[in-house]
Parts: sequence; structure tokens; C-alpha cells
Amino acid sequence: MFPYKNEEIVLLRNNSTELIQIPKIEVKKTYQDFFLKHLLPNYPCILSTDFTKHWKSRKEWCLTDGSPNFEFLHTRFGNACVPVANCNKEKYGSHPKSEMTIHDFMSYWEKYKQTGYPEDMDCLYLKDFHFNREFPDYKAYETPGYFTSDWMNEYWDQRNEIWDDYRFVYMGPKGSW
Repeated sequence: MFPYKNEEIVLLRNNSTELIQIPKIEVKKTYQDFFLKHLLPNYPCILSTDFTKHWKSRKEWCLTDGSPNFEFLHTRFGNACVPVANCNKEKYGSHPKSEMTIHDFMSYWEKYKQTGYPEDMDCLYLKDFHFNREFPDYKAYETPGYFTSDWMNEYWDQRNEIWDDYRFVYMGPKGSW
């Protein structure tokens, strides 16, 4: 679930051959420093695992080796219906989506992993799951301070007639998004 263990990721910039290095932030910068170096210029970074080490989801959803805790996810959230995208197919420029329970998705993921991620089996990705809406009392994570000014969710939090948000959970096996 946490595939980036190196200090930096190297990417191509603007469809050119110029490589850029994306820095990994180990220590907490001041908000002003983060704002000026990353948010304002829209420059990416990777937050170290120190930012998430106290998250309930890291402790309960993952095993010590970083792999998913399928048993816990089955048991605690199994009946929730979630949106799932098929990464092997494309329709109108997008991956077709369906719904399944977390129980079924976890069973699929376990089988997909145990069989070595076969090419003849669909690669599914749990996408845009409104976890906080479905489980409001389960505090899976705490938003890092750099991102707490959340203008999209501030709007939805004020709406009484509709309860929507942009707080999603995403997860999937190797080879998915």
C-alpha cells in the first residue's frame, strides 16, 4: 500500500527529456516554507511516513510489512458498497466503474495477489470511496497541516440539504493506479 520507499522519485518534466527530482520531506517544514516551496509554485513533494505514523488506518489497515490487512478490512468494513474501476479496460477515455462490497474487493485482491497478478485477470482499483461519509465515527487519518485549508470540503461541510465531500479513500493491488 505504500510503494514509495526511496527518498526521491525522478520524473520527466513537460514531455521533455529533462529529469526532475521530487524531494521527500522528512521533517516538518513550517506552513509558510511549504506554501512557498510547494503549494504556490505547484511543485510536488513526497511526505515521509513520519507524517502518517500515528494514523489509525496505518496501524489497522496494514501489516508490519506494509501489505494490506485483508482480514481487518473484511471484518470491519466488509459490507460497505464501494466504487471500483477496471484498470484493464477503457470506455470513452475512462476506466469503467462498477460497485462491489469491500468484502468482495478484498477477496478479489487477495486472490489476485496470491496468483501472481495474472494478466488474464482484471486489475481492479477501489476509487472515490466516500469513507468518511460511510464511517463518520472511524477516524482513519488526520489531514497533514499543510492541507487543512480545504476549500472544497469547507463548502460541502456547510451544506445541509446534501452531504457530499471530496474526502476519498483509494486502494488497489500492484499494477493499479
